[in-house]
Amino acid sequence: MNYHRNFILGGPIREADKKAFKESILKRFDGNAREAQAFMINEADRQMTKANGLLGCASILAALSFFVNAKEPLVLLIIALLLLVTNFYSKWSVRTEPLTNLELDFDLTYHICINRSIFNNVSAFLLFISIIWLVPYLVFLKKETALRLHYL
Repeated sequence: MNYHRNFILGGPIREADKKAFKESILKRFDGNAREAQAFMINEADRQMTKANGLLGCASILAALSFFVNAKEPLVLLIIALLLLVTNFYSKWSVRTEPLTNLELDFDLTYHICINRSIFNNVSAFLLFISIIWLVPYLVFLKKETALRLHYL
């Protein structure tokens, strides 16, 4: 039985779902932890690339929100930026087991990927809401704000 379930936040939250999802990944590679670890490292790289793109978009929108004095979208964008910046936090294990135990190393990488996936999806959702919230500010710009944006 293959484990398939869609997670709205991008990754499983409940421990039972995390365990089933992890077992499904290991089953995909016939229990070979080395191949599963390589897959998870590749997934972590893709998540960092997504975070970089979202970070750039959120930064531009935050600057735009600041210039048009849109406080509500700016708050959402700052929260999204903080979540995205946490993706860049690197945590090295203080134990020696991950260096010698491939399954434990896979487990650590798996949990890092789940957290990054959730942070990326929540940030993307906040970006989407802030874009919708920012549109009226841009459509109904005051003349002095439009001139200030024009000369940037």
